[in-house]
Amino acid sequence: MNEYPRLVSWSYYDGNNFFSGKKDKEFLTKVFITDPKGEEILKNGKVACLANVGLFDRARDPYFKITKQHGFTPRAKKHGELKYNMLKKHSDLKDKLSGIDSVILDYGDYVYINLAYIDNYVNSIVENNPAFYKKNFVFKEHFNVHFLKSLINYNPLTLIDRAPIKDYQSKNVPRLLMAVKNQFPELYKELLSVSDKAKEIDSQITYVGKSAKLSTLKPGKVELRLYFIEKGIFDWDGKQLSRETETYGKELISQIIIPKDDLVVIVKDDATVCETTVIVD
Repeated sequence: MNEYPRLVSWSYYDGNNFFSGKKDKEFLTKVFITDPKGEEILKNGKVACLANVGLFDRARDPYFKITKQHGFTPRAKKHGELKYNMLKKHSDLKDKLSGIDSVILDYGDYVYINLAYIDNYVNSIVENNPAFYKKNFVFKEHFNVHFLKSLINYNPLTLIDRAPIKDYQSKNVPRLLMAVKNQFPELYKELLSVSDKAKEIDSQITYVGKSAKLSTLKPGKVELRLYFIEKGIFDWDGKQLSRETETYGKELISQIIIPKDDLVVIVKDDATVCETTVIVD
């Protein structure tokens, strides 16, 4: 029988700050499940408390929580004991979960949402809005056409001169619609039928250049990042990747790759994207 709270993932930082060159204290980040409703979310492998949405938001996950356990600097004799002890007890849980990297995600009783500017200081759309449980969580029963239209038509204002923050409409709204189209296709169709603005933006939406799980794409051309900065255009037939390329001796050879299910590629043609495609935003 499952226990709550229960450790479900952990990660380790050794204290070596690559950018500053400083020696910080090592620490463990532990993720605990606190509610039975989080069990289904565990299968997805992504949790809100690890998402990069700000320090204070990380503690507001309705189903999970994180704790930090600090140890010693790299110069100390006991440095590394934290990691050693965790590997001895919970090696199977190391880096098992990661943060949510998409704009929206079905999340138990909620829809996780990560849009910049929606809680700005001037005209926040989050404050006193019954649709929101917290900034990054919308009650699922409120995640409907009416709510989406309010996000599409929203114009957050700057603090000083009360001018519209242009990035929201030019970048955030298209990203939102792309995510809804991909994850909630039936709701998206309904939205297009009642919103001319959504319909206009939809005509300009493209997945080209976006990352996607290869196994969820239809056959066609995709781009695969190879060694370091090298990239290659491959033909995907639903089972394998293939291409013809020249050797240094100008000989033409065929290259075939049998990919793993979680391989991520770059979309090169919108025709390869379907309703079940998983876009890695």
